[in-house]
Amino acid sequence: MKKFLCNISALMTLLLGFTACAPTEVDDVFDESAAVRLDKAIVTYRSYFADKGGKWVMQYFCNENEPGYAFVVTFSDNGSVTVAGDNKYIGGYRSDVSLWDIVADNGPVLTFNTYNRVLHTFSDPADIPDTSTRETGRGHEGDYEFMVMATTDNSCVLRGKKTGYTIIMNRLDSGIDDQEYMTAVTNRINSSFSSKIDSLYLETGAGVRFVVKNAASQVMSFYPYGKDAVTLTEKQNCVVTPGGIRFLFPLDFVQDHDRQQEIAIQNFAFQPDGTLLCTDDGKTRIVADPLATIFTNGATWNTAKETLGGNFLTLYEQIEQEIPVVFKNSSFGGFSLTFNKKTEKLTMRFLSGRNAKTAGNIYFDLNRVDDNTFRLSIDTSDDSYGDNNGRQHYTRVESFKKLVDLLTSADFTLSADNVMCPNPMKATSKANADDVMTLTF
Repeated sequence: MKKFLCNISALMTLLLGFTACAPTEVDDVFDESAAVRLDKAIVTYRSYFADKGGKWVMQYFCNENEPGYAFVVTFSDNGSVTVAGDNKYIGGYRSDVSLWDIVADNGPVLTFNTYNRVLHTFSDPADIPDTSTRETGRGHEGDYEFMVMATTDNSCVLRGKKTGYTIIMNRLDSGIDDQEYMTAVTNRINSSFSSKIDSLYLETGAGVRFVVKNAASQVMSFYPYGKDAVTLTEKQNCVVTPGGIRFLFPLDFVQDHDRQQEIAIQNFAFQPDGTLLCTDDGKTRIVADPLATIFTNGATWNTAKETLGGNFLTLYEQIEQEIPVVFKNSSFGGFSLTFNKKTEKLTMRFLSGRNAKTAGNIYFDLNRVDDNTFRLSIDTSDDSYGDNNGRQHYTRVESFKKLVDLLTSADFTLSADNVMCPNPMKATSKANADDVMTLTF
């Protein structure tokens, strides 16, 4: 050991000797000192963030156990900043004004240096009121100071000083209204993910498939399709913007390391049909079950008179008129459709218009013709085709019987603007394109 230390000492002496004799040409590389360069960078970044109206969307993460949050941040060159968000921790939509600056640290740092009720909620060490865990002293554990890592004209990469998380900000047009933008974020979340959709699927460019659970929470669970969910589940949180989603970390568990596939799987863009395409590799997708599978997943699909078309609307209006004649003091309040996985029957539940309670049920056999098509049938020679009230309505109300017959008269094609969360979804008769039911859950 002593010999080793002596050798190290000799080496250090030798290196110091070389250093003392080395020419002092560093000034040829940097004409200005580090302090001067940092001062100039601070001035540049103050102008940069406030430029072009100073409006940005921040993709913010405070920890790994809750979703990311989108904030609209508007920097003014007078040192004020407006932060707008929409989430339960700030009471829905809220906008607040505070101060901002660029300060010197180990490089330029963007700081929100007075309390902002939107942003600082996530760095406040107070206990989070709606959880069973005591977070006093930690809170959400988020940042309010960010090191500036890289910039382009319309995008910048920040790193939280406390968490080390990468935070992306993208420039927005100065004319965008903060609340309208946040409403667009909320609408995108609600129209893309639902707790009533059993599963989504991540399909890699290499053909590997993962089941995705809990997408509506934005803290998604992934496990390989057909494998054990208990032992192989990975979790990852994401932030949603109108254009797509970004996970806090790349989804390394989906990588095929045997093939040395090392492209980050982290950023996804919404496609016109609502599915998500990874913009990093251009191949990996997040998709949903076919519409016929979603239709039969056990959710209750409601109808509304104003969204029915063709003979469905005509018969609905006739039923409204006929039921009070056949059944005194009764009225018709519409119908819903629910597939029972245990009985493998589709229940048409119809309501009393007076109190919106169930008036009766009709039970159909359902056949999935293909991924987007179903066919209904019914055997009225067997009393099990409906409960007592259902049979009474079928046999005594002619227009109601015609509605049941219409449902069994043709195949129905399912369609939706957003196949990830098809709410609403349309069922269109293949025999008559005017016969349409709009279904919502």
